Amino acid sequence: MRTDFYGSAGASARVLARSWSVRRALTIAVASVAVPGLVLTGQPLAALAGLTFAWLVTRHAGGRIRRARAGAGAESATSTHFRFVRVEAVMFDLPVAPGDIDVVVLGPVAAAVEVKRASGKVRIRRDGSMAVGGRPIPGHPGRQAIAGASRLSTQLGNGVWVDPVVCLTGMAGRPRVTEICGQSVVVCAPRHLSRVLKRLPRRLERGDGRMLAAQLARNSDTSLRARGRV
Repeated sequence: MRTDFYGSAGASARVLARSWSVRRALTIAVASVAVPGLVLTGQPLAALAGLTFAWLVTRHAGGRIRRARAGAGAESATSTHFRFVRVEAVMFDLPVAPGDIDVVVLGPVAAAVEVKRASGKVRIRRDGSMAVGGRPIPGHPGRQAIAGASRLSTQLGNGVWVDPVVCLTGMAGRPRVTEICGQSVVVCAPRHLSRVLKRLPRRLERGDGRMLAAQLARNSDTSLRARGRV
């Protein structure tokens, strides 16, 4: 089966990282000029407040940059596994307000995949949150996948049901199906994707996945374009 690919994995996370890098650089530049000026004009308390504010902003920005880069790396690493799935279309970083979906898979299945960086044995808690080694995975990926699937289903129209999938880059063990907010969510590692997608219910008729992907790309605010076929 020929697969059409759209977008670039991790693109939105890389944009976010660059945005926070610019904010951090501007904060440092402004502080390096303003703080000495306040000291020279006899305003030590204002200088201290400015220095503290700049430190807090740069610290927050540093955390956001690290998380965004980690997310981009996870999505890029996972993207290679989609070259081995037998589907009609794969779309990376599809904008679907109010956010974006890491990976959309169409034809004959319809799936919204939330990608997270996590290694080890995964524990899924009663509220649907996930943890690895006792540490929670940020962002509640199960709920993110469900929200993405719901928004995509609305975009596709015609009552097309979209299955939510969470892909954890270094997950140990076999794929799992868990109930989150009353909905089934598949949790797997990248190496499981081909098998997981093959077993999902058929949601689209032959050719519809390719057609819907092209339609979504045309309607995308970012002018998503096909970047290749396999």
